[in-house]
Amino acid sequence: MRGLVMLICVLITATLLSDVFSKTDTVNIGATLSLKSPSGEVSVIAMRAAVDDINSDPNILPGKRLNLSVHDANFSGFLSIIDGN
Repeated sequence: MRGLVMLICVLITATLLSDVFSKTDTVNIGATLSLKSPSGEVSVIAMRAAVDDINSDPNILPGKRLNLSVHDANFSGFLSIIDGN
């Protein structure tokens, strides 16, 4: 679980750094998880809470809004790989 949290932090940071200087007002991030698994459920709750915290603080992403898109992999490693591309 700790590794998953670190991976999510790295992905969010990389996405934010690439999108912060773009001209759009929205920074999109996404995740493909098995939503019916305990780790998937907890991960979605944590990611949504993080997005809410980031969007509520105007100093983190000034003039931007973070948008989270979550997709269900239905316990399929194949769907996780394909949806990530």
